[in-house]
Amino acid sequence: MVYKYKKMISDIRQDLAKYAEQYQHNSSKPANMLSVLIHSPAFYVVASYRILYWLKMSQERSGSHILKILFLGLRIITNAYSMLVVKIQITHWPEIGPGLYLSNKGGIIIGPKRIGANCVIHHNVTIGVNRTRDHPEIGDNFWIGHNSVICGQVIKDNVIVMPNTIVGKNIPEGVVIKGNPGKIVRKEIENSRFLSNSAYSLKDE
Repeated sequence: MVYKYKKMISDIRQDLAKYAEQYQHNSSKPANMLSVLIHSPAFYVVASYRILYWLKMSQERSGSHILKILFLGLRIITNAYSMLVVKIQITHWPEIGPGLYLSNKGGIIIGPKRIGANCVIHHNVTIGVNRTRDHPEIGDNFWIGHNSVICGQVIKDNVIVMPNTIVGKNIPEGVVIKGNPGKIVRKEIENSRFLSNSAYSLKDE
């Protein structure tokens, strides 16, 4: 995969816009960019991951020793910030679409194969392998509530995983999942009701 510099910058801008959107929902203050940057430490985890991913792909493609040194140095710094300060860990270098929001409260471990565009992940969430060591694949417009777990399955587009839910099976498009084990509690959700301005945008931040 080629991850170009312009694509990285575009993705970071869309990530920032997603944080501004979430900040506006969870605060009575206007969502100006300075307020978002001050009150959204998790945004820096997302942005640094984008930069690291770009450096990794560029270094592997070019074989540049300078890029490799830069990548390793930045990785050490950002890993320390991510895990010790914000308590967010992104593993296995998944391909992540633009518009990603990770909760500022942290407690997040994510290691899927892929995460689509316009996704919201709240605090104390784990997305990881199942017993057969399969990594999850997550589609676009994904929303997962706090204290939830997804283990090695395929999650289609437009899916809401309610808080305190355990997902251990493939999930079709456009549904709400709830419970332990997670079960479909609603089908055929309209995309326009996703994430922002929906009945499922819980203010748990």
